[in-house]
Amino acid sequence: MKHHLHKILAVAYFVLIFFILMGTNSTRAGFDWDHFYTATEVDLRSWLNFELPYFSHQLCAGVPSMADPQSFTLSPLFIFPLVFCPIFGLKLMVLVCWGIGLH
Repeated sequence: MKHHLHKILAVAYFVLIFFILMGTNSTRAGFDWDHFYTATEVDLRSWLNFELPYFSHQLCAGVPSMADPQSFTLSPLFIFPLVFCPIFGLKLMVLVCWGIGLH
């Protein structure tokens, strides 16, 4: 009985976090989806055009994307937005990082 309660609580917590992260509000849970979606889309288009995203002139009139500490263009986690679209890739990346304890 005790193990079942732990499993139920773990699943309920995961579902709660899932719905918080997948909500429609762009700044829910303190994460600015609009900014990261735009930056990810620009970096993704650079990679798909066979260019290194050194400098993104599409975003804020020019941002050095490789020097941006919030950019994860060279991160192994960029595979999620690359395989899935940037919207679901970013959210899936957050869920995977949360699930393996990288938060």
